[in-house]
Amino acid sequence: MAFYILIIKSAEDSSKAIYKFGPNEECLGSLSIDKVTGEVEQIDPVPVERPEGFFVRASTKLRKHLANGQLPDRTSWES
Repeated sequence: MAFYILIIKSAEDSSKAIYKFGPNEECLGSLSIDKVTGEVEQIDPVPVERPEGFFVRASTKLRKHLANGQLPDRTSWES
């Protein structure tokens, strides 16, 4: 089964970035990532029956971007 997560930056300041994430633009949760520590915190879960996998995968993708010195405006996770 294929899995796709759209990840879109919605806000950013000097210490963190806020992202919306989910299967499409109509069904999104939100999270924040600390730019220094890489700690990711879920703000709102994706409004689906089993949202856990979305947060874990989106967090992993954003930590990889941060490790490469970037936090893009838009990215995705696919498997």
